Amino acid sequence: MKGKVHEYPKGSKIKIRKKEYRSGGNSFGSGWQVDISPKITGKKRDQSTFRTLEEAKSYAQRLWTNRQIAGRGLQDLSEKEIAELMLLAPRVRKAGYSLQEIVEFALPRMKPKGGKKLLSEAISELLEIKQRDVDAGDSSQVTLNDFRKRTNYILAHFGDSYLTDLDKSALIGFFTSLKSSNRNRNNILNTFKHVLAFAKDEGYINLNELATLTESEKRKCVGRKPNKVADICILPHQKVEAFLNQLLELPEGRLLFPLYVLKLFCGVRADEAPFLTWDDINFDATNGPEVTISDRFAKGRRIRQVPIPENAMKWLSLADRSLPLQLQTRKGDRTWEYKRRAIYIKLGFIELYKDDKGKQRTKSQAMRNWERHTFASHHYELHGDEILTSRIIGHTQGRADVLFSHYRKDVRTGHGEKYFGIVPKPTDSKIVKMPKIA
Repeated sequence: MKGKVHEYPKGSKIKIRKKEYRSGGNSFGSGWQVDISPKITGKKRDQSTFRTLEEAKSYAQRLWTNRQIAGRGLQDLSEKEIAELMLLAPRVRKAGYSLQEIVEFALPRMKPKGGKKLLSEAISELLEIKQRDVDAGDSSQVTLNDFRKRTNYILAHFGDSYLTDLDKSALIGFFTSLKSSNRNRNNILNTFKHVLAFAKDEGYINLNELATLTESEKRKCVGRKPNKVADICILPHQKVEAFLNQLLELPEGRLLFPLYVLKLFCGVRADEAPFLTWDDINFDATNGPEVTISDRFAKGRRIRQVPIPENAMKWLSLADRSLPLQLQTRKGDRTWEYKRRAIYIKLGFIELYKDDKGKQRTKSQAMRNWERHTFASHHYELHGDEILTSRIIGHTQGRADVLFSHYRKDVRTGHGEKYFGIVPKPTDSKIVKMPKIA
């Protein structure tokens, strides 16, 4: 049986009626139903049931009061603003959001607390900070020059765009349009990400869009799988021995020879080796000969003392100490690279050929960091201690996982012993007597 319908509050068109619950002729009590039509809710009919009439009236009163407040607010809106609200409300509702949620999300991004900033202004501020780091000796001029070069490239494309206008689609479009190598695109991506991270810290933007890229989006930007492990090149002990002997046979190879010994048997990085001097090698250290990787050139300024194994000492006995060990005095100097390239061409590690237009090209057979990969793989196989190997090659603490993912390929049991058993077969023509070390 339907109960009598009451309008409450008066003039609100909100209906309240008593509702009895019956089944099979039996009564299971009653309640009070508040009925609100779609004209009032702006969407579907709303029906809510309460145990008492007082609860039902209280609910209806709150709805009517809120509607009156909203109505008074509409009086301050222009006809155009009301029309926009009427057009947008269904779209927002269909998306499952409220207008308040949309506004709270959008406003900080359109007008961040740090104020609207141009991309060029943020880059200029960041360059000033980096210049102070260079002046204080905490960073190198080469690093700053490289950063300036890449940011100039970015500015050439975006010009004086506001940071808040750089949404994800615009950024991805920029990277996919680049006609350059994957490595260069990745470097530009990291530079741009650094700029946006700075802008976020300063409050110029609320979100670093490049920090939210998915794996597939990164692949679009970089042109390859983002987390792809670089190609690993590990030479067997026979080829390493042949390489060192070939190097000794070349007059120009004697200059690079000791540096290759330190890279192949001590794990010295390719970027560290050309900065070494003979003074960095202590042949009379208490715990045995060692080479010091000082903060002058160590990656991350992480100083380490690296032991020189017995077989490396035998190879170093063939080095000409009258020749300087150091090839570079500053970062950015490419002397080492030019000399290494010339050697690789002579040894056939780099093949010269001409393309269809008659322009000379090169094809390298020597993979990047092959000496370091070869050392780390054989050292770990010999000692079976990932912490020891990681410390020697200069990995940061807790990065032994890199050793497992990069440096164990193709090294079988016993090959480590054979590798560190590689010794020269000296002849009178090769031996260069080394003066006594003070």
